[in-house]
Amino acid sequence: MCGLTGCWTKKADATLHVSVRAMSATLNHRGPDAGAVWVDKPEGIGLGHRRLKVIDLSENGAQPMHSACNRYVLVFNGEIYNFRTLRKNLQALGVRFRTTGDTEVILAGYAHWGREVFTRLEGMFALAIVDRYQKKIIAARDPFGIKPLYVMRRGKLTTISSEMRPLAHMSPLEVDHAALSELLVFRFAAGRLSNLSGIESFPGGMCLSICLESGHSKEFRFDNPLDTFVPDNRITKEDALALCSDAVTKSVRDHLESDVGY
Repeated sequence: MCGLTGCWTKKADATLHVSVRAMSATLNHRGPDAGAVWVDKPEGIGLGHRRLKVIDLSENGAQPMHSACNRYVLVFNGEIYNFRTLRKNLQALGVRFRTTGDTEVILAGYAHWGREVFTRLEGMFALAIVDRYQKKIIAARDPFGIKPLYVMRRGKLTTISSEMRPLAHMSPLEVDHAALSELLVFRFAAGRLSNLSGIESFPGGMCLSICLESGHSKEFRFDNPLDTFVPDNRITKEDALALCSDAVTKSVRDHLESDVGY
């Protein structure tokens, strides 16, 4: 488990770095092994990350991670099960890697495939990527919404985080009574509702793009798990059982990718 934060504001000042660092520090429990922030004051944008080291334990895997050309900056929380396959595909395109983890694979994949990389990722993730040339930030969440991603938009300020608490460093928080009612009745708030007013739980399978110059934002759906389900009534019971067994075996094997000993 790791934690990420990020913010963009058209009224950047000297306190931006302090604010991003404070938000990131609130997530220390999610990533006790390391942490850092990156701030571009002229653009009014900052990213913070707390790291739990699992696969690549070296400092090369630290985040926020910069691409080799320094165009892209990434913070990422999650695990990509097929990153080794994607790594081989990118190496065939001439990409050279300096780490052995999945974070750099996402970064290189976005540099080559753009938003299409999200459809290639098999795993759970919440992430934010800054494109310093096109002056935009992209945030995305895995199709099933396994990894948390909260978004707060207030005036000329947009903030994202793995949890709601860090957002209190950027703006006062208030209870969302509509969400509270659902929480008490159903034990969860549906849709984009969170427990706090003005903070939305960003939907799974979606990405948010923000232009750093204008502040204009767009949302795109890159995946919907329900769209991929096409029932085949011609399949036999035996074949169905075999397919289920293969799918479960592959899923368990992939999920063990990051298991480590004690």
